Amino acid sequence: MRLSVCLAFALGPLLGCDSGLGGRAEGDGASRPLRVMTFNIGQDDGGLEGPDRWSSPEGPRRDKVADLLLDERADLFGLQDALSGQVADLATDLPDYSWVGVGLDDGVAQGEFAPIFYRADRYEHIADGTFWLSDTPNVPGSTYADAQVRIATWLEVGEIESGQPILVLNTHWDESSDEARAFGASFIVQQLSFLAPRPRAVLVVGDFNCSETSAPVVTLRDGGRLDDVFRTAHPEVGADEATSHGYTGDPSGARMDFVMASTGLFQVDRVDIVRTGGAEAGWPSDHFPVVADLRW
Repeated sequence: MRLSVCLAFALGPLLGCDSGLGGRAEGDGASRPLRVMTFNIGQDDGGLEGPDRWSSPEGPRRDKVADLLLDERADLFGLQDALSGQVADLATDLPDYSWVGVGLDDGVAQGEFAPIFYRADRYEHIADGTFWLSDTPNVPGSTYADAQVRIATWLEVGEIESGQPILVLNTHWDESSDEARAFGASFIVQQLSFLAPRPRAVLVVGDFNCSETSAPVVTLRDGGRLDDVFRTAHPEVGADEATSHGYTGDPSGARMDFVMASTGLFQVDRVDIVRTGGAEAGWPSDHFPVVADLRW
């Protein structure tokens, strides 16, 4: 499995790790199914007990997370709150996938990752990189003001069958600072304009730590010309749309985990909040994943 670090940029285009595929021709535009997922898997921080521990005789969350990912078999998915050991575990458990990402503390392995996994039998790596949501976006461990260290990891792949490129960006925004979330949203919009100029297909996934009506989400959606595909599939706002549940399974509330896709380039077939788990057996995470079936 690849772990690559691409950091060199300032306020211009992000420079990626190029595998030489960037010049491939576009495909024929035929409609192709694509399953995308975002999943905050909950850090293995040693503070959880019983079935909520990552590795535990009572029923390790590692197995639950791996089983869920294998059952859904997404083509592309982003994880949040993943530490290096968890990423390594899942890379072992999911041999059909390759992945990219770095730790946010040092740009290598320390701290939370925002990894992106992709099916190696369907996609070829073109380029990838990570930037920090800060005024010094190429400096590992840097922050916006006094907020938490946060990153965005991006990956460009080419579909092996058609040659069509697609860019995926995965991020996890600050838990407590709306100002930091607003900065992150605006900065991601700016970088997307360099990384994937229209009409390139773009997917943005992540744990945004705020609702769909918040200013940062609106900035990302409208500024990035993206659709919130869950709302496309479910136009009426429901009372039970929560994706963060604190290991309780309670679905009441609003989403903070999103899958977004380029406006006008994707058909939305199905989007679900996957509520696998139970009070006695334990939950895979303190978040429910969001899974989207698209065509493009």
